[in-house]
Amino acid sequence: MQDYLVKRKAELQQEYNNLTLQKSNLSGQLKACRERMAQLRGAFAELETLAQIPAESGKLEQQA
Repeated sequence: MQDYLVKRKAELQQEYNNLTLQKSNLSGQLKACRERMAQLRGAFAELETLAQIPAESGKLEQQA
């Protein structure tokens, strides 16, 4: 019985260690994902700003 408990404890510890490693890897991936999403939001905002420029300059030309 003691051998079983020792073996089972080692199995559970190994699984726990594996999950801890996965969590660490996923945390790094999540950080990278968030950084990339922030970059993309900036790029979309820049494109939106650029898209407004011709429309506004066209309106100014029509008013003149």
